[in-house]
Amino acid sequence: VEMEDQILKESLNLDLSGKPLSPRRLSATELANLRKSTRKAGGRFFTMTGLCVLAFGVIIAALWIGAEFIGPPNQPVGPYQLVERQEG
Repeated sequence: VEMEDQILKESLNLDLSGKPLSPRRLSATELANLRKSTRKAGGRFFTMTGLCVLAFGVIIAALWIGAEFIGPPNQPVGPYQLVERQEG
């Protein structure tokens, strides 16, 4: 019950009875901690997005290099001919 009460107070600004609490101002340290955690989350988001873009770039580059240097699969040229006959 304590945890629920704390969650309601911090996130929704409500009491357990559902009555709104009077708004309180954040202290300077709380505001600084909030800004720091927001900055960390934004940095993580950009890091994950950058890694995802980099992974797709590596996959596309690998496909391009494979097509450029290896080329398409070998196809038979000319009419089909039997090289050896199997007796049987």
